[in-house]
Amino acid sequence: MPFHTLPVLYVDNKPLAQSHAIARYLARQFGINGKTPWQEAQVNSLADQFKEYQHQVHPYFMAKNGIHPGDAQTLYKEVFLPNFEKNYQFFTNFLNESGSDYLVGDSLTWVDLLIAQNTTDIASNTLAKFPEMEEHRKRIHTIPRVKRWIEKGVI
Repeated sequence: MPFHTLPVLYVDNKPLAQSHAIARYLARQFGINGKTPWQEAQVNSLADQFKEYQHQVHPYFMAKNGIHPGDAQTLYKEVFLPNFEKNYQFFTNFLNESGSDYLVGDSLTWVDLLIAQNTTDIASNTLAKFPEMEEHRKRIHTIPRVKRWIEKGVI
């Protein structure tokens, strides 16, 4: 365990740490990292923005789950909601600019899976301003292989 934390993926008995490094490695292995170097860069850009979004809303979730002190309602209004709306507008812009069902290019990428799963975890009333992202989530989760994966209870 290179950084003494999870997750770790072992490949040929060698550890690979950090969730996005693992995702990027697997995306390349399974052909879902973008069809061109530019698309791959765009996918990585979105994934890095997603990490920034997670960092921004972290205080809210820590208070909501009782891990750190703080008023969850106040943090929802002052921390989560503005950062959610800002970032989901970015994601919506990418989706609309792609001209397809996907965030980048015209085929599934790992960032579609990442953001679709996050969208699943967001309350529907919060998503009201972003119907495109809810539709994106539905499309991604009905891809046959993704649907089977979800049905197995992996996520």
